[in-house]
Amino acid sequence: MSQIEFGKPFGCSKAYISSIERDLVPINADKLTSLLLIYNININYILADIGDMFIESKQVCDNESETVFECKIQQIVLKMKEKGLI
Repeated sequence: MSQIEFGKPFGCSKAYISSIERDLVPINADKLTSLLLIYNININYILADIGDMFIESKQVCDNESETVFECKIQQIVLKMKEKGLI
């Protein structure tokens, strides 16, 4: 996948993606969230080199009309319930 293709879903130019890859600019929270929601990339891996690059996702959405964000929220809630956090 090219830098152009990679950055397009969240409005990033090839130059911006290149600058992040070369540690010339920091990545902001909105872009990190986009990496998680769009590409299922582990934010801990990006920020601290902890864990795997990608998060295995289990489809928990019942309704096809739900947004990606709503589905991810459901996944987070499910994982928190599994761990007894809620």
